[in-house]
Amino acid sequence: MLHVAATVALTGLAYGLTRVADLPNWIWQGTLGAMLAGLPVILLAGKTERQHATMTLAGVTGVTPGPTGWITGRRAIRGGILAVLTVAVVAAAFLATRALGIGPAATLRTAGKLAASDKLLLADFDNTTSDSTIAAAVVEALRVDLGQSQAIKLVEPAQVTQGLALMGRPDGRIAPADARELAQRVGAKALVMGEIAPVGAGYSLTARVVAADSGATLVAVRESAPTSADLLAAVNRLSASLREKIGESLRSIRGSEPLEQVTTASLPALRLYTQGIRLSSRVDSPEALALLEQAVALDSSFAMAWRKIAVLRGNLGLDRAQALDAARRAFRNRDRLPPLERALTEGTYYNNVEINDEKAIAALRTAISIDPDNSTAINNLGVIYNTNGRFTEAETVLRPAFVPGGIRNISLNLVTSLLGQHRYTAADSVADELMRTSGDTGVGMMLRLFSSVAAGDIHRPDSDAAAALAHLEPGSGYTKQAQGIKTGFDEERGKLVKSQVGFNQLADDAVRTDNNPAALELRIEEAFTAAFHLQQPAVARARLAAALALTPLQKMAPRSRPYSSVAEVYAYAGSLPEVRQLRKEQESVTPVAERFPGSGNYWDALEAVAAGRWDAAATAYRAGFTAAQCSPCGRYYYAYALDRAGQPDSAIVAWNAALLSLTQTANPEEQRMRPFARLRLGELYADKGDRTKALEHLQRFTALWNDADGPLQPMVQRARARIADLTKERP
Repeated sequence: MLHVAATVALTGLAYGLTRVADLPNWIWQGTLGAMLAGLPVILLAGKTERQHATMTLAGVTGVTPGPTGWITGRRAIRGGILAVLTVAVVAAAFLATRALGIGPAATLRTAGKLAASDKLLLADFDNTTSDSTIAAAVVEALRVDLGQSQAIKLVEPAQVTQGLALMGRPDGRIAPADARELAQRVGAKALVMGEIAPVGAGYSLTARVVAADSGATLVAVRESAPTSADLLAAVNRLSASLREKIGESLRSIRGSEPLEQVTTASLPALRLYTQGIRLSSRVDSPEALALLEQAVALDSSFAMAWRKIAVLRGNLGLDRAQALDAARRAFRNRDRLPPLERALTEGTYYNNVEINDEKAIAALRTAISIDPDNSTAINNLGVIYNTNGRFTEAETVLRPAFVPGGIRNISLNLVTSLLGQHRYTAADSVADELMRTSGDTGVGMMLRLFSSVAAGDIHRPDSDAAAALAHLEPGSGYTKQAQGIKTGFDEERGKLVKSQVGFNQLADDAVRTDNNPAALELRIEEAFTAAFHLQQPAVARARLAAALALTPLQKMAPRSRPYSSVAEVYAYAGSLPEVRQLRKEQESVTPVAERFPGSGNYWDALEAVAAGRWDAAATAYRAGFTAAQCSPCGRYYYAYALDRAGQPDSAIVAWNAALLSLTQTANPEEQRMRPFARLRLGELYADKGDRTKALEHLQRFTALWNDADGPLQPMVQRARARIADLTKERP
């Protein structure tokens, strides 16, 4: 009985270890078989030993155990133990090879074919039987069984439905021919495909785990069902085999990351779009734009790709006409889009083409209601709020979306919203947090550059710009933006020669990227300076003519021509006929629906400036930025017009409002006018007898322009003379 108990105990131990270690059943079954095979020998050995012992006690000597004498109880027990040890060694070898992912014991996980987070797509099975319903029943039973496994993560039905709809297959059937494409769309590393075939009166069931990217079969299992009544049991065995082959521990095959969930009938186009989106989330680059343009070449109705092309062209400062055309193409295809994509497309269209902030905000709010974490909608809504001067609302929208590893523009626009509230320390904190959590030193330092320029810091922008440009990707949109801010700040400090060198370098780069409109705007900056600061209209017109000779308007797409920027120089140089001619050309090529709100008022203002009608200019400027709901649009020019119109009290209010409301970085109006605003406020306050405020503004002006270029020094001397007068001893 002891031997029987030992057999049972050892077999039970083997069974327990098999379950705990997740070994196959043959491990404990082998142990049981070895013990049962040895049990008769053990019992026979025990009987022989008892007989021998009885005869010895009876005094019978010289008797041997006979033919079984070589089988002793000790040897039998040793043999049984050896059998158990042999099975244990085999089990250990099985565990080792499975853990190492080698040999027949390897699973898809230990062999590095799947990972814990990898999803599997269960496709419909091929059915070669005469029963058209049997495949659906088998797949559904298999889905239920696999869904109970801890080792398998099936794609959710909702994802399958969405993916099929995006492919233009709303019937819900995952046909084998479409299965691999669908798997890649929903981010499944592999898929389970199968076949049901008739075999006599029964069926043969085959299932294969197939890599979604290559189509290679990773594992295959087969079961049979003698009759239809045996099908469920066969499915259970099939499922058990799959679960065993897939395994538990995970390593890596390089599988494609989930593709973007957007509507296109072309999988290659979707792949290109996904690559472009991921690249542009880190940097607005020509490479990202090229990928998106390849995508729409494959699918010309790919609305979301057209939408992103429009955005990237705008961010990179490329041809505005082409950006608008891309936004229109996306908008034309909006009716075939699901609600989220349609809302994003409409938001882009109404923010760039048919300018309507209310419609754009409504569309983006709709997108956020569908997907509260949609970073595109959140970022674009923040941009509109910032542009409209609704900085607190922008911060409320953007702050929750500012997360490590998120899109860079979220942090940029969050900083803008804080600068709009004059919270410079908070803006620096966002930059520091970005660098600390993501190591993004380039963008972090660019954000600090934004802050230092907006705060009017005289010294820090140089070091901030150097650090930003040392870490940003050469040629990226952020690099150009940082260079533009730095060059604009040189202009603001009165370093006209240095700033124009910088503007010309940026212009040359714009020409290399086929962006002549941006190049022209950069090159005419010194012409505006001559017209406004130096009051040299003839010099301004000559410099403008030189810029136009390098980048003629006629060689640009009509809707991309910077008519208003050119007209601005002519206006402050007193050239009314040229302003009117440019207005006529601009309005002839731009449909009314695509004109910026308030653009007509702005043209009215330029005509009034050119004619020297400063009251009319002030009225038109105010009407323009009110209609546009634009914080950085024309407020300094409005104050200047009031000042020239001889309305000192209104001018003081307007100059202060411009200084308080405009903290947008890289804004030419601010770079040109902020120093002059300080000078005029100082002089106007001095005229009113407000010594304290006069000194505050005059001293800030002279500190900013202390090393200004020679042609500007007369204004500096003028300010210093007023300071000396205000600070001299009174009798």
